Amino acid sequence: MDHTARFAALMRESAPDLDAVCTAIAQHRAPSLADDEIGIQLDELAYGYLHSTDDRTGASLCRYLFVDHGFSGNAAHYYDAANSYLDLVLDRRLGIPLSLSVLAIEVGRRVEVPLLAVGMPGHVLLRERDDPGSFHDPFAATVGLDFAECEELFHQMHGPATQFDVSMLAPTPTIQLTARMLNNLTHVYLHEPDLASLAWVLRLRTMIPGVEVDVVRQLGGVLSSLGHFWEAASVFEDLAERQPELADQHTSAAVRLRANSN
Repeated sequence: MDHTARFAALMRESAPDLDAVCTAIAQHRAPSLADDEIGIQLDELAYGYLHSTDDRTGASLCRYLFVDHGFSGNAAHYYDAANSYLDLVLDRRLGIPLSLSVLAIEVGRRVEVPLLAVGMPGHVLLRERDDPGSFHDPFAATVGLDFAECEELFHQMHGPATQFDVSMLAPTPTIQLTARMLNNLTHVYLHEPDLASLAWVLRLRTMIPGVEVDVVRQLGGVLSSLGHFWEAASVFEDLAERQPELADQHTSAAVRLRANSN
């Protein structure tokens, strides 16, 4: 099974393991990355944690990763694509809130310290599964935040007038985290710009259940810009099925693209 097919299969699961998802994404950037390479490094971190303390809590795990082992937020180069690839986060010990949270969740899964991701707008946090009122910020290596401190962090990023709701601190399912990972990479590769990388990122996004039609349309446009007219035509034919009210428009685009490929 190739990397894209593996990712598609994971998206059909109700709750795929995050390390498997991250591996499938990273292999699109680095095809030679072994299927078990990320898992082995996570296993090593888990082994070290188990032999470093008897305190099996989310707070102690976060201190182990983000203080003792020096994993930290890359504030200086926040929008570096490397911050979103778990294999590179493990190598460089730098990441963004989402990738650092994934790191802690996956090490925690191995040592039976269950942590949940909280997709607060603009800044992913970690939450203790068994203590819904205790949060951790891996980007800032801060543990034991309460609701009020999370709200303060939200207002620091979005301004004091922006409405905060406690629902923003609800756990975020794996599929939604995956969408957020790929959305981050979309913004990076649009800014660089890197259309070749953007194409495979958008292609993966179209495999996520409930993807917006705009993402599919964007993929078709990027493929066309790259000269991949036949594949772009297939995307617009798919759009014709998704949007029957615009079927004529999408079908005409597909016909033009196939003509360009001759």
